Amino acid sequence: IKTGNSTLVHAIGWTLAPLIPASHIVTIGTPMAERLLFTPSVGVAIMICHFITVLTRGDLKSQVPNQPELPSSVRSSIAIALFCFAVAWFAITTHQRVPEWADSKTIFEADIKKFPRSTKLNIGLARGWWGETADDAAMSYERARKSQEVIDSYGDALTKTPYVIGQPLMAFQQTRTSVWPDARPGESLVQVEKIMALDKRRALSSDDRSFVLSARGQALLRLGMPKRDLILLSEAEAAFKDAERNDFTERAPYLIYCSYGLTLILLGRKEEAYNKYQKCFTRKRVEDIGYADVKNYCNLMSELSGVLSRNRTAAAAWGDQATHAFETILVHPGMEKQSDVELNEWKRRIDWVKSARSG
Repeated sequence: IKTGNSTLVHAIGWTLAPLIPASHIVTIGTPMAERLLFTPSVGVAIMICHFITVLTRGDLKSQVPNQPELPSSVRSSIAIALFCFAVAWFAITTHQRVPEWADSKTIFEADIKKFPRSTKLNIGLARGWWGETADDAAMSYERARKSQEVIDSYGDALTKTPYVIGQPLMAFQQTRTSVWPDARPGESLVQVEKIMALDKRRALSSDDRSFVLSARGQALLRLGMPKRDLILLSEAEAAFKDAERNDFTERAPYLIYCSYGLTLILLGRKEEAYNKYQKCFTRKRVEDIGYADVKNYCNLMSELSGVLSRNRTAAAAWGDQATHAFETILVHPGMEKQSDVELNEWKRRIDWVKSARSG
């Protein structure tokens, strides 16, 4: 650099300048990734080409003072050897790396051997294993649990940055996904409480906090539903209400409104439940919503429209909504797996509401 070689300065600039944002002088979202080396590799390539050029032209003495001049044949041999080594090394490492990028599982399985305590890699592998079969779900769940164990081992360090707090959130999210639909509500509740305890400085974004609160509501709902435990159901309602206050987003899906609605049904507040279901259905096509959630909504409409008690006053008040709900469930994809008895039952409910309103 002292000799004023602009090529070398240029190469060093290409190598170091792009690494400054990723050096964590100021914390960023990604601590380490191959993509952070893409631009610096341009600088490395310039350096290699520069030194090979210096060797072949005989400029080594001018670049590195007090070095003896080498014969031309030796310089050329060294330059060719270095060039061949660089090409061979990059070719071999690229050839070895390409198969590891076949899919999400292979890339994370390869990297986790080098960094077994990386929460991000464990979570990524959990997502990679997530699939349609029970075995895939089991593998995903175990890997997500492993990531949670790694996170727990870090202790209080997790409270220092929003990014690190996001790691247990991602692990928990994947754990819940792997055992959907909330097959382990007690365990989910424990994980939620851990995350809420970590967020002492309220470092989580509104989106993340909404997701955590709604997950807490779902876990409490699943625990309180079998025996209609009013204390647990009331806590679930409070969690959903707090989540809604933090603004439901994609992190807390539209389907959360169905769980919120079901909670209100179990608490006996059916008209409020209807409003929550409507918020869900206005956000997504009904056929994209699970059959069980649509069925809960239709059963709610059966009660509101008086179908179960044959209440004509209720039919007059709620007839349009009930008819629309029953017609919706008849064409829902989930109905294909139901028995003829269930299909006929929904048809009878439509017929009764129509006759009660017209009569």
